[in-house]
Amino acid sequence: MSNLLFIDNSINDIECIIKSLNADTKYIVIDAKNTLQDIKNKFENIKSCLTTNTNVGILQENFDKDYYEFMNNKSILKNVSKLDAKLNSWYDYTNFLSYLKLNLNINQIDFISCEIKNDNNWTYVLDKIAKNILLKINTSDKKMGSKILGGTWNLNNDNLIGKYFTENIEEYKYVLGPTSKHVAFITTTQLEGNIIKNNNIINSYSPNNFVISCGHNSDGQLGISTYDTFISIPKYMRAYIAQSDAGITDITYPLAGVIQVSCGGSHTAILTTDGTVWTCGDNTYGQLGLNLSPDIASNTIYLLDVPFYDDSENLLSIQISSIYCGDNHTVALDNSGNVWVCGRNQWGQLGLNTFNAGDTSTYKQKFMKINLAL
Repeated sequence: MSNLLFIDNSINDIECIIKSLNADTKYIVIDAKNTLQDIKNKFENIKSCLTTNTNVGILQENFDKDYYEFMNNKSILKNVSKLDAKLNSWYDYTNFLSYLKLNLNINQIDFISCEIKNDNNWTYVLDKIAKNILLKINTSDKKMGSKILGGTWNLNNDNLIGKYFTENIEEYKYVLGPTSKHVAFITTTQLEGNIIKNNNIINSYSPNNFVISCGHNSDGQLGISTYDTFISIPKYMRAYIAQSDAGITDITYPLAGVIQVSCGGSHTAILTTDGTVWTCGDNTYGQLGLNLSPDIASNTIYLLDVPFYDDSENLLSIQISSIYCGDNHTVALDNSGNVWVCGRNQWGQLGLNTFNAGDTSTYKQKFMKINLAL
């Protein structure tokens, strides 16, 4: 029996994946820009190496986005049952799976990615495709990947070590799901010109603590005032504060006085010496804590200072002492020992004693104070 594994080239450390394949496994690297014909051409090049009984798998990241990018197309992956009930945006992907079924005479395909069964949108899409083309699509509710990060290489009790991989796959250091692909760190230096410190625009005369960032930036998470997808040279993170000068809008300056920085899946939070929290990047689930309406919960490409409110929507003046970013949520601790949270709450990760398992629309757009049960 032979194996065929399609590998998404956007995954971390693809070299480790390829080196860990066993002798019976052939592979095809796919990319979001490939057309269906591109993939067919790659398949034809190795088709003669496959037997009639072939295990087929697709190994890819679950980026936890509103769309799935494949074959030069963005397929809807948010509220799919309402926005794309007939899966019109998934036409090319359906054709891809149908092509594999017909050419390899298979009745099952392994979909190797993190917690697909826990995602209502992915479940709707794959169940509907499976029904339409009469193909079983094997998915998991577990993290796939490194055991250290809580992952596994078992797909519904089907051990992928031995099936597709050698034991060398245990050296893989990532999971096939949301993880931060950007870094930000504090540096002490003196910059000439205007900076923002203590919520004021001042001229820099002495060394200050700034933040520089690099890496993936598709959602503005580097806070450098651009949407450049990849940044390989660290740049200073920039902030914006409203100015009274007529005609001056969207002017940003490096943020100074930084004492802590934390990176989430696609967002960043920064804490400054005056106890202010600044955030930028992806705000799909309200993880920036900016209290925006869900209809305008857009990403930000520069740092904005975060407001905190009481239960009556009154603006508070509090000082934050520590911050932490999860994949799609943010946690802050104030000087009085109160814990504040915002963002995605699909699995109760906000600690608010309320959640709806599997409901990807469950989130908080502003920081909420937790009532700690001691």
